[in-house]
Amino acid sequence: MHIITMLVLLSILVLVHELGHFGIARMLGIKVERFGFGLPFGPVLYETKWGETIVCIHAFLLGGYVSFPD
Repeated sequence: MHIITMLVLLSILVLVHELGHFGIARMLGIKVERFGFGLPFGPVLYETKWGETIVCIHAFLLGGYVSFPD
């Protein structure tokens, strides 16, 4: 049970961390192509578009990323 609690709390921490990257980039006017919660391999559980940004949730939730254009 403690391991599950730790994994949930770690996932929440990663989500908040990546939202920080996303928020600062948008405040500075940097375009964000993708915001992903979870590691970007395996199936995508949910995907939508918010403005110009594609937001997706991957099956393995222990990670995240914010993708900027090259």
